[in-house]
Amino acid sequence: MGLICAAFGHNRVQGRAWHDGVEWRTSCRRCRKPMVKDAISGHWLLYRSGEDEQAPPFARLDKPMRQ
Repeated sequence: MGLICAAFGHNRVQGRAWHDGVEWRTSCRRCRKPMVKDAISGHWLLYRSGEDEQAPPFARLDKPMRQ
């Protein structure tokens, strides 16, 4: 994670979001880490490959990232 993302939060790329059939995805404009949109809160969260592949989209309890 970049210093700017650590200090101010991630900034999603608005024009490059896509739906993969399960959830909306994009990446952080600053550090290019993958992000997914939480189905319940509507906030964008960092995608954690090991945990997110096993958990349904509504089971994420991460702190929401700034939009």
